[in-house]
Amino acid sequence: TAKDFNRPGHILPLRYADGGSIRRFGHTEASVDLCNLAKLQPVAVICELVNDRDGSMARRDDCYAFAKKHGIRLVTIADIIKYRQDNGLVENF
Repeated sequence: TAKDFNRPGHILPLRYADGGSIRRFGHTEASVDLCNLAKLQPVAVICELVNDRDGSMARRDDCYAFAKKHGIRLVTIADIIKYRQDNGLVENF
């Protein structure tokens, strides 16, 4: 519900580095790589998880716990890079 969101929030446009996550190991590049792999428009919305306990940004183990609790599949940037390399999707991506 609307009560679950902090206001004012913010939306910042991010620019994807050509070559994607292989060129720059970042969330922006990984999100657009996923779009490209799915043959969708290369536009994504990303966000960060916040810890309930202290309001800090969730770390890797927190993200795994959240994904498990909510039945969400989790893919790492390293997973995306490995998939691209294993499938010859390194250049001209």
